[in-house]
Amino acid sequence: MAKILVTENQLVKIKNFIIENENDKSYHREVNVKVWDTGAKFNGMDIEDVIDVKIKVLFDIEEEYRSWGIKDILISNIRGEEQIELEVGYYSDNLDDIKYENTILNLDWELLETEEIKGKGIVTIDDVLEIELTNDENGNLKVKSMNMNIYTL
Repeated sequence: MAKILVTENQLVKIKNFIIENENDKSYHREVNVKVWDTGAKFNGMDIEDVIDVKIKVLFDIEEEYRSWGIKDILISNIRGEEQIELEVGYYSDNLDDIKYENTILNLDWELLETEEIKGKGIVTIDDVLEIELTNDENGNLKVKSMNMNIYTL
């Protein structure tokens, strides 16, 4: 048996490829991630700014059939990257300049709440994913909630 060494970046690409190609009812959309800090701290300081990032989000579209036609079209199984890199801006001890640092944020797609919007003539997910941040017991940033609109007929 041969062993293959892959970097962490290569492993992420392999996982994303498998997820994207797992079934023929999967669709994807590049979305902007809007981050709300709502009192979360970074390095013990108030967050001043979080630079928006784009990620690819996958979702399934399922049709509910009856003998007379299609009863409903549903969006399900919304998923995406497990981690994203955020650029967080905060005022350090020197209050004149914002200091920016990169950090990795784990995304828990089980936290995703969706709001259904009907009557727009499309079936898809919104192009914005809203994430609210909080701190864990060690002061690290973590996801408190994730929200996204979905569009159905």
